[in-house]
Amino acid sequence: EASLPKGPWSFRILSIVLLSPVYAAMLCCFGTLAGRHLYFAGMAVKIWGRILPRPLSSRLLCSPARLKQAAKAADKEATPQVVKQA
Repeated sequence: EASLPKGPWSFRILSIVLLSPVYAAMLCCFGTLAGRHLYFAGMAVKIWGRILPRPLSSRLLCSPARLKQAAKAADKEATPQVVKQA
């Protein structure tokens, strides 16, 4: 019987190696069809980031998602931090 906890090691490895990328690709495709490409592209990159090294996974972002990520980082740096005094 093939299941993740009880199955052979080949099943465990293949299920992680194959299902994660397929799920990420489907997420990105269906997200694009739903009009939420930027959000789901970021989610797909997070999934790929768990498998691939960081320099390689950061290259997976499309140019609109990269621009949005850079704008968000710049906005975060420009926003002053409020410090509460005790």
